[in-house]
Amino acid sequence: MALRSQGVSGRFAAEMKALGYDKLSLGKLIALRSQGVGPEYVRELKEAGYEGLPAGMLIELRSHGITPEFIREMKEAGFENLEPTELIELRSRGVRGELIKQLRDRQ
Repeated sequence: MALRSQGVSGRFAAEMKALGYDKLSLGKLIALRSQGVGPEYVRELKEAGYEGLPAGMLIELRSHGITPEFIREMKEAGFENLEPTELIELRSRGVRGELIKQLRDRQ
């Protein structure tokens, strides 16, 4: 019942497994799904350079609003190869690519 109510299906589990998350417990699958972490989000992070992150870190990134767009903004602002925790810190402090651009333009 909990699996269905959270949208965890066999397909969801299979897609996550195909992405390298083959040892997830049912509880972790539910936690991922309930936080909006799905295969598409994992693929987007991989394309942005963040691959093989632990399930807990995926949840943390998603819950802090880390999107591929935010990662791209940071890269465009000159912040490449940031650790996931650094992305979270920047986002939680309200740092945005546009803000960095404005500050640079003032110099």
